[in-house]
Amino acid sequence: MIIYLVAFGLTYLFAVACRRIAPPLGQRALAEKTSGGVVFHSHRLLPAMVFLACFLPLFLLSALREGIGTDYYYTYTPRFLEILEGERTYYEIGFYWVNRIIGMFTSNPQWVFVVTSFVFMLFVALAFYDAIEDLPFCVMTLLVTGEYFISLNNLRQAMASAILLFGYRFIRKKQWVRFGLLTVLCGTLHQSMLVFLGVLLVLILLEYVPLHRLLLLLSAGAAVVLVLMNTSLDLLAPVLPDRLLYYFREAMYTEPTIGKMRILVNIVLLVFLLFTRYQAKDREMEPFVVIQFLAVWVCLFDATLPAAYRILRLFTFWQLLAIPRAVSCYTTLLHDRTWVKCILGAVLGLLCLYSLLYLGTEEVIPYHSIFH
Repeated sequence: MIIYLVAFGLTYLFAVACRRIAPPLGQRALAEKTSGGVVFHSHRLLPAMVFLACFLPLFLLSALREGIGTDYYYTYTPRFLEILEGERTYYEIGFYWVNRIIGMFTSNPQWVFVVTSFVFMLFVALAFYDAIEDLPFCVMTLLVTGEYFISLNNLRQAMASAILLFGYRFIRKKQWVRFGLLTVLCGTLHQSMLVFLGVLLVLILLEYVPLHRLLLLLSAGAAVVLVLMNTSLDLLAPVLPDRLLYYFREAMYTEPTIGKMRILVNIVLLVFLLFTRYQAKDREMEPFVVIQFLAVWVCLFDATLPAAYRILRLFTFWQLLAIPRAVSCYTTLLHDRTWVKCILGAVLGLLCLYSLLYLGTEEVIPYHSIFH
């Protein structure tokens, strides 16, 4: 546990130091379109590179791990070796080719963890730098929510989620086609990311329907789906993929996995996001409110949706941007936001520690490196 604390502490301190040289949020783009064409701001490159370098301790910790996570030897190492021998495996086509390309240069499966760790940390850092003013608090959010620990285990979903998180820039600019294409690309890494094609439709609808009415419509639709799943699964079976049916009918996937405490925390976060959206009159909060609202509904589907905790991660991953954005809304409401950060950090951090230490999820403690 000590090595995690050291790496986390160094990353946070580097981010604090980087805050002094990072330009304001509106002046971080490296290239901008003007009437005269595209202008490249070379002087902004150095601060961006310095911020990316802040994540080097976390990258090394992730890349040089050995046997960390339940899927290290169970999934990713043996599947890589199978792909080297010419087998197709059940991987999505994108992640399959990630392994194939790595296998062209090395037969050492450790490089799968190096590459996926690099992609995850790179796109998370880019998403922070592109969308959030308070960079140190972003780093704290990454750690206390437990998303970093999850990334040590679920390589495909974590990497795809990080890439899609960077796609928030397309949501902010209402570039729906680009976000849709990025979602499909991420779906080739982990098929669950295709859920965000549905989220995309909801966000487009948000342009024409007020937020409160949209949430009511989503609630009605989710309630209907919940009833159908509990009463008519046999009727839906002919149109459901065999792999999905396996998850529905396998007892280990249909037991409650989220927990009352996590459900309560997600409800509180939804209230917090709603409060900041309306008090600060910040419409850019609305996509985060919608995604968090869906996270709460997934919580209510626990023991109905197979492996509901995995689906929940699709939506809670966006808290990495939603929570810092909501806290920043207090700029217009309160002069001192320190106590808000402390409360959020404490609640999320305690929930993370409870999950890792008491429940033993992800199996990332104790840490073992390749030099162990």
